[in-house]
Amino acid sequence: MPRRRSVPIVVGIDAGYAATGMVAVRLHPDRLEVVAVEVVRTQPSGRKRGVRVADDDAERATALFVGVREFLRITEADGAVVELPTGGAQGARANRAMGMATAAVCAAVHAADVPVEWVTPRAVKVAAGGHAAASKAQVANGARLLLDWRAVQGNALFEVVSVAEHVWDAAGAVLAAQGGTLIGALRRQSAG
Repeated sequence: MPRRRSVPIVVGIDAGYAATGMVAVRLHPDRLEVVAVEVVRTQPSGRKRGVRVADDDAERATALFVGVREFLRITEADGAVVELPTGGAQGARANRAMGMATAAVCAAVHAADVPVEWVTPRAVKVAAGGHAAASKAQVANGARLLLDWRAVQGNALFEVVSVAEHVWDAAGAVLAAQGGTLIGALRRQSAG
């Protein structure tokens, strides 16, 4: 069980099969301070002979599980907020990949024994981008403005746009959960 502290830490997670973005955020009374960021990347092995697709998928799902669980452990997370994929991808393979990513993140959060709250991509867009049709750039700009990033400035993840997108979405998940049950409970627990 997460330890009780005066300023709780919640981890925002943007679950994805190729890249899962994570941010650890201290819930100060007056600001949200990002204290750590990470992206767990997976890709097909490229080995064509002797490896079935299922073997490759198992390796990638395991890598996601281990990466998320380790980030939760290192940051001593008191809770997690996960952007729940919509499941509306075109094609069976894309839907399967989203399902595996979601399952790996669920298992990692459970293994880390932290409470979790799920938010929708729409809620992330509204919270970080200002409206339901917000672009990736609008979500990124909102996340930059609404959270305190000073502790992680200079992190190389911000230099690679294709990776940074997952960090911004993870930050947006935390923003989307501000009025939710988990963050409210963590704030009350730290105040009491």
